Amino acid sequence: MLDAVELVIDWLHKLDLVTMAVVVYGFWFAVMGLIGVIVALRARGPRLDAYRRISQNLLGTLMASFALYTALLINSIWRDRSDAQHIVVQEARAIEQSILLSRHLSVPDRGELEVMLRDYVQVVVVREWPALDESMELPFAVPELREAMEWVLALKPATPEDSFLRGQLVAEIGRIEQARTRRIAIADQEISIVVWITLVLSATIVGTAVAMVHVENKRTEALTLTLLSILIGSAFWVLLSHDQPFVGTLSVSPKPLIAAVNAL
Repeated sequence: MLDAVELVIDWLHKLDLVTMAVVVYGFWFAVMGLIGVIVALRARGPRLDAYRRISQNLLGTLMASFALYTALLINSIWRDRSDAQHIVVQEARAIEQSILLSRHLSVPDRGELEVMLRDYVQVVVVREWPALDESMELPFAVPELREAMEWVLALKPATPEDSFLRGQLVAEIGRIEQARTRRIAIADQEISIVVWITLVLSATIVGTAVAMVHVENKRTEALTLTLLSILIGSAFWVLLSHDQPFVGTLSVSPKPLIAAVNAL
């Protein structure tokens, strides 16, 4: 059951925005329409009297709870997305600074470090970024970056300036490694299956309560459920399109890394 739900959510994440919107809004229009029909068919005798006794205040409380729950989730994923963008920029700056520092070395083979860092960016863009999208496990370190650090540590300074630059390069490559590690960690963060199921159940409960309160006025019930479908669909559209920072149409791009090496 949970595996099936996870497959559906992964499929939704990879849809373009328009298709995702059509699927999400269509789903909630169908769900709310079905709820309205079921509640209307069961509104007989004692059950109808029970529906009449449902307080409008209870309905307001349920809707406020759902809105608060959704707002907290949106705030959380927006913070993760902002952190992901910031980390990619930090990684790009560290790469750019490392290349600039390497050009000031006096050793004959100083160009090797720049080649290694450019190869690292190539690996990240071509192999690592698609792996972030596919939720694949990534290695703890990439050979190109490890070789760059080993090259710097093995560097024999020819001048005092080289010694200073060597220390700066060790720090900058360390920042690249830290940024990569944080980027991969954020890529693994997403709304859990349990939270998605809870959110769907909460939205269904709110829709059922709305249908019960307005069961005796079909037009009011239809209009309220329609508006609620749009509201809930909008919340799910936002969550699905921003849930995973490196997945989907609005995913964080590796362009800062590409720009860092192409601008030099």
